Amino acid sequence: MENYLFLFFDSLISAVILPIRTEMAVHVMSISGLYNNYLIFIIASISSILGSIINWEIGQKLIFLQKTKILIKYKTQIKEAEIKWNKYVIWMLLFSSLKILGNPLSLLAGFLRSTFKKFLVIIVIGKVIYYFHLIFLYI
Repeated sequence: MENYLFLFFDSLISAVILPIRTEMAVHVMSISGLYNNYLIFIIASISSILGSIINWEIGQKLIFLQKTKILIKYKTQIKEAEIKWNKYVIWMLLFSSLKILGNPLSLLAGFLRSTFKKFLVIIVIGKVIYYFHLIFLYI
Protein backbone atom coordinates (compact mmCIF):
# COMPACT_ATOMS: atom_id res chain seq x y z
CA MET A 1 0.00 0.00 0.00
CA GLU A 2 2.78 2.44 0.86
CA ASN A 3 4.31 1.92 -2.58
CA TYR A 4 1.07 3.02 -4.22
CA LEU A 5 1.10 6.07 -1.96
CA PHE A 6 4.70 6.77 -3.01
CA LEU A 7 3.62 6.44 -6.66
CA PHE A 8 0.78 8.93 -6.10
CA PHE A 9 2.99 11.60 -4.56
CA ASP A 10 5.83 10.94 -7.00
CA SER A 11 3.49 11.45 -9.96
CA LEU A 12 1.83 14.47 -8.37
CA ILE A 13 5.08 16.25 -7.52
CA SER A 14 6.57 15.56 -10.93
CA ALA A 15 3.51 17.07 -12.61
CA VAL A 16 3.75 20.30 -10.62
CA ILE A 17 6.33 22.55 -12.24
CA LEU A 18 9.29 20.34 -11.30
CA PRO A 19 10.41 18.28 -14.30
CA ILE A 20 11.04 15.11 -12.31
CA ARG A 21 10.52 11.88 -14.18
CA THR A 22 8.04 9.35 -12.78
CA GLU A 23 8.50 6.75 -15.45
CA MET A 24 11.01 4.87 -13.35
CA ALA A 25 8.59 4.24 -10.47
CA VAL A 26 5.73 3.39 -12.82
CA HIS A 27 7.87 1.12 -14.97
CA VAL A 28 9.53 -0.72 -12.07
CA MET A 29 6.21 -1.29 -10.33
CA SER A 30 4.52 -2.48 -13.52
CA ILE A 31 7.22 -4.92 -14.66
CA SER A 32 7.88 -6.35 -11.18
CA GLY A 33 4.61 -8.25 -11.25
CA LEU A 34 4.07 -7.43 -7.58
CA TYR A 35 1.55 -4.67 -8.20
CA ASN A 36 -1.73 -4.34 -10.02
CA ASN A 37 -1.08 -2.58 -13.35
CA TYR A 38 -4.61 -1.19 -13.47
CA LEU A 39 -4.15 0.38 -10.06
CA ILE A 40 -0.76 1.79 -11.12
CA PHE A 41 -2.41 3.23 -14.23
CA ILE A 42 -5.26 4.85 -12.27
CA ILE A 43 -3.03 6.26 -9.52
CA ALA A 44 -0.36 7.62 -11.88
CA SER A 45 -2.96 9.14 -14.22
CA ILE A 46 -5.03 10.80 -11.50
CA SER A 47 -2.08 12.21 -9.60
CA SER A 48 -0.48 13.52 -12.78
CA ILE A 49 -3.77 15.13 -13.81
CA LEU A 50 -4.03 16.74 -10.37
CA GLY A 51 -0.50 18.10 -10.78
CA SER A 52 -1.46 19.68 -14.10
CA ILE A 53 -4.54 21.21 -12.50
CA ILE A 54 -2.32 22.74 -9.81
CA ASN A 55 -0.10 24.19 -12.57
CA TRP A 56 -3.18 25.64 -14.29
CA GLU A 57 -4.28 27.20 -10.99
CA ILE A 58 -0.82 28.71 -10.47
CA GLY A 59 -1.04 30.15 -14.00
CA GLN A 60 -4.44 31.64 -13.13
CA LYS A 61 -2.92 33.27 -10.05
CA LEU A 62 -0.11 34.75 -12.17
CA ILE A 63 -2.54 36.68 -14.37
CA PHE A 64 -1.91 39.69 -12.11
CA LEU A 65 1.52 39.92 -13.79
CA GLN A 66 -0.21 41.18 -16.93
CA LYS A 67 -0.86 44.43 -15.06
CA THR A 68 2.76 45.01 -14.11
CA LYS A 69 4.73 47.82 -15.73
CA ILE A 70 6.82 45.37 -17.69
CA LEU A 71 3.92 43.46 -19.27
CA ILE A 72 1.41 46.30 -19.58
CA LYS A 73 3.30 47.39 -22.71
CA TYR A 74 2.51 44.02 -24.26
CA LYS A 75 -1.21 44.00 -23.49
CA THR A 76 -2.18 43.68 -27.16
CA GLN A 77 0.33 40.92 -27.81
CA ILE A 78 -0.80 39.02 -24.72
CA LYS A 79 -4.44 39.26 -25.84
CA GLU A 80 -3.47 37.98 -29.30
CA ALA A 81 -1.49 35.16 -27.68
CA GLU A 82 -4.54 34.22 -25.60
CA ILE A 83 -6.70 34.03 -28.71
CA LYS A 84 -4.16 31.96 -30.68
CA TRP A 85 -3.46 29.72 -27.68
CA ASN A 86 -7.13 28.96 -27.05
CA LYS A 87 -7.84 28.37 -30.73
CA TYR A 88 -4.81 26.39 -31.90
CA VAL A 89 -1.96 25.84 -29.49
CA ILE A 90 -3.95 24.45 -26.55
CA TRP A 91 -3.92 21.07 -28.31
CA MET A 92 -0.23 20.86 -27.43
CA LEU A 93 -1.48 19.95 -23.95
CA LEU A 94 -1.94 16.44 -25.31
CA PHE A 95 1.82 16.25 -24.78
CA SER A 96 1.56 17.42 -21.17
CA SER A 97 3.25 14.24 -19.94
CA LEU A 98 6.51 15.40 -21.46
CA LYS A 99 7.82 16.90 -18.25
CA ILE A 100 10.13 19.62 -19.51
CA LEU A 101 7.52 20.82 -22.02
CA GLY A 102 4.26 19.75 -20.40
CA ASN A 103 4.51 21.37 -16.99
CA PRO A 104 5.15 24.90 -18.34
CA LEU A 105 2.37 24.37 -20.90
CA SER A 106 -0.10 23.65 -18.09
CA LEU A 107 1.04 26.80 -16.33
CA LEU A 108 0.77 28.80 -19.55
CA ALA A 109 -2.76 27.46 -20.11
CA GLY A 110 -3.82 29.06 -16.83
CA PHE A 111 -1.94 32.28 -17.52
CA LEU A 112 -3.51 32.62 -20.97
CA ARG A 113 -7.00 32.09 -19.54
CA SER A 114 -7.82 28.72 -21.04
CA THR A 115 -11.20 27.50 -19.94
CA PHE A 116 -10.84 24.87 -17.25
CA LYS A 117 -13.22 22.45 -18.96
CA LYS A 118 -11.29 22.44 -22.25
CA PHE A 119 -7.99 22.29 -20.39
CA LEU A 120 -9.13 19.35 -18.28
CA VAL A 121 -10.46 17.33 -21.21
CA ILE A 122 -7.22 17.70 -23.17
CA ILE A 123 -5.04 16.99 -20.13
CA VAL A 124 -7.02 13.86 -19.23
CA ILE A 125 -6.77 12.51 -22.78
CA GLY A 126 -3.03 13.18 -22.95
CA LYS A 127 -2.21 11.71 -19.52
CA VAL A 128 -4.38 8.62 -19.96
CA ILE A 129 -2.86 7.83 -23.35
CA TYR A 130 0.65 8.37 -21.99
CA TYR A 131 0.27 6.15 -18.93
CA PHE A 132 -1.65 3.50 -20.87
CA HIS A 133 1.20 3.32 -23.34
CA LEU A 134 3.82 3.31 -20.60
CA ILE A 135 2.19 0.57 -18.53
CA PHE A 136 0.38 -1.69 -20.98
CA LEU A 137 2.15 -1.25 -24.32
CA TYR A 138 5.75 -0.49 -23.35
CA ILE A 139 6.37 -3.70 -21.44
